[in-house]
Amino acid sequence: MASRIVKCEGLVLRNLRYGDTSRVATLFTDELGKISVIGKGVREPKSPLGASLELFCRSEFVLYHRLGRNLQMLKSGDVNGEYPGVLRHPARYSFGCAVLEFLDRMLLEDEPVRGLFALSCRALLHLEALPAVRLAEVFRAFQLRASAVLGYAPMLDGCLHCSRPLEEEVLGSAESARAVWSFLIAEGGAVCPRCRTGVEGEVRLTARALWRIRSMSQGNPRRENEIREGEVREEITISEAPNETWVQTLEFIVEEFLQYHVERYRGLKSLGSGRILAVS
Repeated sequence: MASRIVKCEGLVLRNLRYGDTSRVATLFTDELGKISVIGKGVREPKSPLGASLELFCRSEFVLYHRLGRNLQMLKSGDVNGEYPGVLRHPARYSFGCAVLEFLDRMLLEDEPVRGLFALSCRALLHLEALPAVRLAEVFRAFQLRASAVLGYAPMLDGCLHCSRPLEEEVLGSAESARAVWSFLIAEGGAVCPRCRTGVEGEVRLTARALWRIRSMSQGNPRRENEIREGEVREEITISEAPNETWVQTLEFIVEEFLQYHVERYRGLKSLGSGRILAVS
């Protein structure tokens, strides 16, 4: 099968030197999904690829694409945008690298995912501009939203056992919004106070906290009818003043949920291996 020339916008997920002047990279593109490419002579001063294969550059690539080929050939690349704020701050850089690593671990090659590229660029913009105290939560919100786009959303519309609607609890009395539910990692959803059994692996959260996680993952259900079928919104929900306990709990839920339900996901090296041991 002959190659065809394809123009696409992409982010570099990782790269490495190849030979004396070339570079092999993994790209995440809107049009083609995740692909592996080789840029020949990219490290030479007059290369037509310039800085397009650097991390935290959003670039327009022209490549020779052939279905079934493991390594596509790059023809040229132009930088469309950068995220310099991510590079200048150690914490922003760590979470920015985590965005790229997360995409690399979650995506299969040659499978485009509508809307995920725009969501990923939006996440990098947030990490570049938001106050440092919000970085951890906005990253976890990105993980949840991206996972939902890929078909791995936690089930948080209501109780897994009796179908009690979570929204009614949150919008009801102040007492019902503070009622303690349980998120069950293995079942991928929550159970209400009546159905809680104290099983191993549960994480206890108020109805309001679960609704916050649901909003991060799926968006605001009151606006779902405004979205065209198949369209993915770019919003990433964040709180105004996250505290350390909430950030740790959110980390635990997101990481344990993904590692249990997504076989190819094994955590992120970018953020280290620190974990809380239990949440009650």
